Amino acid sequence: MGVDKAEISATILELEKSFNARWSVGDNHGYLDNYAEEVSYFDPVLKELVV
Repeated sequence: MGVDKAEISATILELEKSFNARWSVGDNHGYLDNYAEEVSYFDPVLKELVV
């Protein structure tokens, strides 16, 4: 059973395009909305944790 690299690449590129499209219209949560539940994001600029 082989891996279809072209299909995987196309899927990743489409996801990136959709995230960038959201970013372009001011929605900066495109990437964050698509993280897995167990992924944490820490912004080094913020002084306090935002939950």
